[in-house]
Amino acid sequence: LWKEKCSEYEMLCSLDDLSSQTSNYKQHFLYSHKLESNWRYQSLRAPKYLKGHDDHVVTCLQFDGIRIVSASDDNTLKVWSAITGDLIRTLVGHTGGVWSSQLSGNTVISGSTDRSLRVWDADSGECLHVLQGHTSTVRCLAMHGNQVVSGSRDGTLRVWNFVQGILLHVLIGHAAAVRCVQFNGKKVVSGAYDYLVKIWDVESEMCLHTLSGHTNRVYSLQFNGIYVVSGSLDTSIRVWDAESGELLHTLLGHQSLTSGMMLKDHFLVSGNADSTVKIWDIITGKCLHTLSGPHKHLSAVTSLQFNSKFVVTSSDDGSVKLWDMKTGDFIRNLVELDSGGSGGVVWRVKCNDKKLVCAVGSRNGTEDTKLLILDFDVFRWSLSLDELLRDPQGVKVFLKHLEKEHSSENLRFWLACEEFRSCPLKKLKEKAEAIYNEFLSRKAIYQVNLDSKLMQTVREGTSNLNHFIFFPAQQEIFRLMKSDSYPRFLKSESYNLLRQESISPAQRGQRRGLLSMLTSPQHKV
Repeated sequence: LWKEKCSEYEMLCSLDDLSSQTSNYKQHFLYSHKLESNWRYQSLRAPKYLKGHDDHVVTCLQFDGIRIVSASDDNTLKVWSAITGDLIRTLVGHTGGVWSSQLSGNTVISGSTDRSLRVWDADSGECLHVLQGHTSTVRCLAMHGNQVVSGSRDGTLRVWNFVQGILLHVLIGHAAAVRCVQFNGKKVVSGAYDYLVKIWDVESEMCLHTLSGHTNRVYSLQFNGIYVVSGSLDTSIRVWDAESGELLHTLLGHQSLTSGMMLKDHFLVSGNADSTVKIWDIITGKCLHTLSGPHKHLSAVTSLQFNSKFVVTSSDDGSVKLWDMKTGDFIRNLVELDSGGSGGVVWRVKCNDKKLVCAVGSRNGTEDTKLLILDFDVFRWSLSLDELLRDPQGVKVFLKHLEKEHSSENLRFWLACEEFRSCPLKKLKEKAEAIYNEFLSRKAIYQVNLDSKLMQTVREGTSNLNHFIFFPAQQEIFRLMKSDSYPRFLKSESYNLLRQESISPAQRGQRRGLLSMLTSPQHKV
């Protein structure tokens, strides 16, 4: 049932790591439900501010959940921890602005106005290879496996093995700058200022199809192996069959340059310089929703991301907005720069189900260049006692709280029983005696309260030693903690202080906190 619920509601988190146990699917459902609520309703936590690149423009942003890589026209890239916000490395070597980047594992690849690509180790900051051959700015990159395709203002594309640092193929055919590229390992799709989209076979270096129809420069592309979608300065978006090169649909409705698109399954989301965002079904060619109305962006859309639940958009107006993917309704503003409307810009956004990363700044000095990390994750400790005890930091905080209450004996006993179950056989008797003396004897330092029946079960078990002699007693202590000390912990000052550390001071007085959300009747599942 819980597995079906997870699939039915298209839960935000992946099910890949879960076993088929009902409790795991239930926990997953509850966690994802609360995570979605954090995005939709809950007061925003104070963001982490990552300052770097001085007052330069952040041209590229990559985020994989662990690392953030920002690139700038200051000639550098910076690698940050997405967990702590710390600057890990500054990648120095380019002699011109960095205008394209890719991140895969601990490999970063960058393209620059200095006409070169560089391959970096994100952990050490070492430049592994300098890939040279382009005669103008490297404007776009696409990685697949151990290969990367670069598109340049010199009108060519080059395919490289970035592990070995060697050139594999050169694709020649565009008559103007290549602005965007997609690559699936076998085919390259490129869009250029010559108004054309081309589909290439990598191995033969042959152009399989030239897709003509746009009447102005092509700025954006999406390619999923079946469909090619191109966005142009001519205001149109075109959907093509990748195998035949046939034009399937011309999507009309935008009034200006479509500079950003994202394609998942048959849904396309497009962001435009006309300040609107549209959601399309590329199978039918129909526009499902236009994200506009009284809450629409006030100037050009700069970046977007979406999943099955939400669309996140950023703009030159200094805001980041959250929309409902299914209805197209505006939900709320996630970022509103004080300098928005007077120069403040959100250049890029990247997100996963738990975090949103924004690159912000200005073109007139009204806003410092920086990255913002907004965290929407659920405090898992509040989901259940099981979740709390799975987390070593949670156990540490819970124990400290119980010590203040002079009631830590139950948790200490539970932890000792956990350790006992993995004890080597030759030390089993010694460990059993230690647990009995510390928790169960009349002179025990941390005496736990068990009824006579359970005490008798433990005594009988000591005559026939195995790893589970304390298990019934451990289960009873867990039940007691679940009904008594755990609820008290969730209401404690120590727990609430931890929650408040991640909420901005201005919001504390008015917020409906996560704790109240988890316990309110309307949010019970």
